[in-house]
Amino acid sequence: MTLALILVLAGLASWVTYWRLERLGPRARWAALARGVAWAALGLLLMDLTWRTSGGATARPLVLIDQSLSMAAAGGRWTEARDSAFAWGEVQPFGDRAPTGDSLPQWGRSDLAPALNAAQASSRPILVVTDGELTDWAEIPPEALARMGVRLFPRAAVPDLALGRVQGPDRVTSGDTIRLEVEVRAYHGTPQATALEVRLEQRLLARRTVDLGDLGAARFTVSLSSRGLPPEALLTVAVTGAADAEPRDDARWWLVRVSPTPGIVLVANPADWDARFLLRALTQVAALPTRGFTILAARQWRSMETLELVPAEEVRRATLGADVLILKGRSPAFMGRTRARGLWLWPSGESGEAVIPGEWYATASPSSPVAGAFLGLPVDSFPPLTSITPVEPAAEAWAGVTAQLS
Repeated sequence: MTLALILVLAGLASWVTYWRLERLGPRARWAALARGVAWAALGLLLMDLTWRTSGGATARPLVLIDQSLSMAAAGGRWTEARDSAFAWGEVQPFGDRAPTGDSLPQWGRSDLAPALNAAQASSRPILVVTDGELTDWAEIPPEALARMGVRLFPRAAVPDLALGRVQGPDRVTSGDTIRLEVEVRAYHGTPQATALEVRLEQRLLARRTVDLGDLGAARFTVSLSSRGLPPEALLTVAVTGAADAEPRDDARWWLVRVSPTPGIVLVANPADWDARFLLRALTQVAALPTRGFTILAARQWRSMETLELVPAEEVRRATLGADVLILKGRSPAFMGRTRARGLWLWPSGESGEAVIPGEWYATASPSSPVAGAFLGLPVDSFPPLTSITPVEPAAEAWAGVTAQLS
């Protein structure tokens, strides 16, 4: 009715202008038609018919649905929550800050704030459908919470056995023992005893039975040999032997790179404090497999990491194939045939070098590759050294620490 009235008034005004006021007659019919169309369009804009046709009805709600992994986990109610969300309004998923286009609940987080901030630009009612396990609930301002409604679909408590985390070396030498620290947790009445396995594809490398005790959680160490593993071994660590409702958290992967020879080999004779400290520092900072060998008694070689007996032939092979060879103290005869690309000689008096006793105070060099290791350390206040072996650096060498008598 309103549209017809606007068209009639626009046509009447155009006719009055050209036929009555200007008296142009039939020759002005095209100009009258154009003016009538223009006035009709102006009338439609002024009347705002879109507002009138709405009749004041409430807009359809905007439903934000949690699409994180927990919604489809054991005990979750994803199907029920999804069907309800589509019945309540227009559905928009939320979860990760950089979501994918997948329509299944496979996101790793439940971040509501970005989707809620975008939804507030509309005047439509906002509903949030979730299981309640939101990761950024504390970051949402109260005024944003006041605008939304929440529909909870909480997960049911079901028995579950989960592998918490796996830690271990990522680089080893062939023949080394790989020790993996594994954390296992039980939830909601899962049996306390279970089996822990380490596999390379279908090949079983290690297996042990673990007891979670009364707390339902414990950390264990699984040991296996690296001998026979490929250069890049993708190990599967899994808990087995216990039925649980969520199998997706029962296994983890651990990538180990196996080198045929050690990257860094330290040969110390004897294994004094300096040698042990040096081996520990190299293990922590070097991106290469590190081995240490020493002679403790009866001219028997032992591993500096485990103190286990090591055949002399193994020590010889390691020193011949090392990338970096560090010699401290008296060196065995076969050390002269090494093919190491880097040779580090650590004089400390055992091979006949001069040893000067006294109270020697160390000072860190301000410019050297290891200067950053001394930041924040009161090197000048360290206890004095009881003796030193003087070293004259070459022209291209650098000094990390200097010592001064008294």
